Amino acid sequence: MTYVFGEFTLDPQRHELHRAGQPVPVEPQVFALIHYLVANCERVISKDELIAAVWEGRFVSDSAVSSRIKSARRALDDNGQAQGMIRTVHGKGWRFVAPVKTGDEGPAPPAGPRVLDVPQDIRFCQSADGTRIAYATAG
Repeated sequence: MTYVFGEFTLDPQRHELHRAGQPVPVEPQVFALIHYLVANCERVISKDELIAAVWEGRFVSDSAVSSRIKSARRALDDNGQAQGMIRTVHGKGWRFVAPVKTGDEGPAPPAGPRVLDVPQDIRFCQSADGTRIAYATAG
């Protein structure tokens, strides 16, 4: 199921966020945070629930959560003052407040690069300063 809100399309199956058809690069935790908030947009999500869902219950500091919220807002062209997408509910948590459509109601994101079924051989080498480098050969 895809989610469409504003100019954005969120595709959890492909792990992709697009704005006006263009991919928006986001870190995996930030993507998971946005996905969880969008999927539960009808209610406020507490910090504990967000940690359980995104960090799978691992201990994380308040600053780590705040940092990911800030990164999510940045990816969605939102900020702490406007809060047009992610609203802070003081003392309670966060809520995704932009109108969300689900399914295939929005425009489909452009197709990604075609993946060829060619075997890859991944190899490792080491540079003169000791840095390990991985590279792949195909075909």
